[in-house]
Amino acid sequence: MAVIITKIEPQKKRKDRYSVYTDEQFLIGVSQDTLIKYNLHAGKQLDASEINKIKSAESERKLRDQAYRFLSRRAHSCKELYDKLIIKEYPPSAINNIIDEFVSNGYLNDTEFTKIFINEEIKLKKSGPLLIKNKLIKKGVNREIIDDLLSSLYDENEQVENCSYLVLKKYKRISREQKKAVINYLRNKGYHWDQISLAIPQNLWENNNEE
Repeated sequence: MAVIITKIEPQKKRKDRYSVYTDEQFLIGVSQDTLIKYNLHAGKQLDASEINKIKSAESERKLRDQAYRFLSRRAHSCKELYDKLIIKEYPPSAINNIIDEFVSNGYLNDTEFTKIFINEEIKLKKSGPLLIKNKLIKKGVNREIIDDLLSSLYDENEQVENCSYLVLKKYKRISREQKKAVINYLRNKGYHWDQISLAIPQNLWENNNEE
């Protein structure tokens, strides 16, 4: 069944969007691009197929805009962006299409995302390699990418330095009873025993001769 557009007017809260009416009843909200693309104007007749195409175009545009908003805040992995868009209840097939498009255009790149993520974890959070790896796995990054970049971006010396920093920040002196807690704390931050054993200055321990 065909309908005739009787009125198009800018929306009050969003001037870049327009409300389309038929017989003074709201039909659909559209962007300026959709308005131009489909040559929408008062008096234009639309059949059911054309209305569905317009609705589909608007849904895709909203999905793309939402994806851009997420990426404008910070870099994301492909899986991370997919998961966030699924929560917004967009169709999985449409999300996959947008992700493929963004990868092709260079807006999404798991390798570049991983570089940024690792550097932030190292410099800002002083996280250990195990914790960083686990976080990236949860974000859906390929394990090979993670291992390659961790080995190139986070050398043994810096791991020990960061591990030492965490100890000195948290403890002024460490008693015998606290030793296990210190070790667990550093393990939870993602450090191997190799780094932990090198990171804790001996003069930090009380009763060294008992250790």
